Amino acid sequence: MATHCLICVLLWWDLVLPAETLLCPATCPDATTDGYAAACRFHGNNCTVPTTPNLARVSTHDLNIVVMNPYSGAAGDVATVSEPLLQAAAQETVHRACDVDFLIHCSADSSLLPGYRLQVHVVDAECSAQIGIRRTIASLSASPPKHAVLGAVCSGASEGINDALYHYNVLQVSPSSVSASLSDRSRFPYFTRMAPSYRFNVLALFGVLKLLGFKRVGVVHGPRSISVLARDLFSELVQRDLDSGAYPWTILLQAQVQVQDLESASAAMELVRSRDARINMMALYEDDGAMLLCQAYRRGMLSPDYVWMISSGWWIQNFAQRFAGTPSCPCTAEEVLQTGYGAMAFDMGPMMNTGDVHGLSGRVLSDIYKDYLAECAAFGGGKGVCSVEVAGYTYDGLWHIAAVLHAFLIEQNRSYEELNTEFSRESLYQLFLRQDYMGSTGRVRIFNSVEPTTTPPSHGDREGQILIRQITTITAEPFAHLGIWSATGTTWLADIIWNMTNGSAQCEGGPASAAGCTASWHRRIRRSAGGAGGFSSSSSSTTPSPTSRSTSASAPEVLDHYHLRQRREADPRQEELLATLESGAE
Repeated sequence: MATHCLICVLLWWDLVLPAETLLCPATCPDATTDGYAAACRFHGNNCTVPTTPNLARVSTHDLNIVVMNPYSGAAGDVATVSEPLLQAAAQETVHRACDVDFLIHCSADSSLLPGYRLQVHVVDAECSAQIGIRRTIASLSASPPKHAVLGAVCSGASEGINDALYHYNVLQVSPSSVSASLSDRSRFPYFTRMAPSYRFNVLALFGVLKLLGFKRVGVVHGPRSISVLARDLFSELVQRDLDSGAYPWTILLQAQVQVQDLESASAAMELVRSRDARINMMALYEDDGAMLLCQAYRRGMLSPDYVWMISSGWWIQNFAQRFAGTPSCPCTAEEVLQTGYGAMAFDMGPMMNTGDVHGLSGRVLSDIYKDYLAECAAFGGGKGVCSVEVAGYTYDGLWHIAAVLHAFLIEQNRSYEELNTEFSRESLYQLFLRQDYMGSTGRVRIFNSVEPTTTPPSHGDREGQILIRQITTITAEPFAHLGIWSATGTTWLADIIWNMTNGSAQCEGGPASAAGCTASWHRRIRRSAGGAGGFSSSSSSTTPSPTSRSTSASAPEVLDHYHLRQRREADPRQEELLATLESGAE
């Protein structure tokens, strides 16, 4: 009954809303480092991605794919920063890819989808469920017929789009929506995604807090369902540790910040200060995150005395420049970044810059990476914003869709006329679950009923890794790659830097070992982990981490593998060493 009512509403909406001439914007100011309103790439081509025809290829049918990355909204302009790879993937499906200059390919015909041609149509979902639904209906109700949707990025938009798509019998593949609520197939049927669920962001953050020995933690989150679910999952993980006696957590506060609401941001920071919460999890989009950091700055609550762990770590590089000076963020970009210096952000893993070969396109991953950076930086007269953290998921997503359409139409010998039916939607969904290949974002495997699996089941979600970034500069690109987390451990790529004014502290042996770090630094970490007092500033500001080596996140000790030079077994003398350091520091 509910489904029939939804379909009626959607049909009514389609009839009464005025048509939008073009569903992508003309200018893209959020995709440049200085806000310059450069012309968007595909608006002048009727919002269709141009490709060079392959004269050797005979195409009898077009397969029309709608890509619904946002050009604006809370997540920023993900569309423009991803377009070089979107265009590359569209081009490569009709030509066999060659590792030469970007978008120059072999003239040989691709073996993918013979007799068909991919046509890619871009639609701005604006990170909004309402706008996403409206433009889904506008796009799929118009000619030519659409056969799959790659989108959206924001989870709320993906939820609304999934409801709309049920009427059209079209498979939805989100490049980077991560909300755990989207794992519910009874609520969001035929939803699939290329990015790991947000659940893995929280698991990574939770594990790193334990690695660093932090025990007294505050939680600041937004009202969106994705943020509330992050808070609830973190609380659930903490409670499990408390019930089992594995780790002595103390949750000092839980504060909600309303969207672009200065009053609630101010109240949250007053609570953080009154509870002396020096280590805080933040589950906010970057617009509200900048607002909160500004409120912290105005109270003198700066790094490293206050440390932020951002579970919603997909913030764009130029977030401070974008929101500084707005009514909700009356601070300069430098002030925002000074307050957030040392903050760790947890997000889906980045593009791979290795010699591996992409399992579908046949290109070397390092070449895809290099060509992408050159092309995205050239946007807007050389002022383009790049994001190796998000763009690769669009590239893999379009190739994934092409691969399942090939399996359905060519390998299973199904007809074009069978597309956009309940049978084809179910078939494409099952084919999606079976894909296993090396993508630009690492190995792509989708959870299903056989292998790999999750408890509870989360069919259509991706098994993946989480990138840990850290704010380490006061520039337009403040985030640096710090490490990669997976279910099997953490690979550290750089030293942890807590303080922008002094980076000279040294810890022998790579990671911060109990024997090798200065007593003042070590006492600070120890006290923040639950001892007397709070997280106090000291002259030491850098925690060296092992380069390209892994640590297990399972040890419950205050100073575990991260502090103990990655030893497979904890040093039984660690408490003795710690006591010596504490007494010396006093």
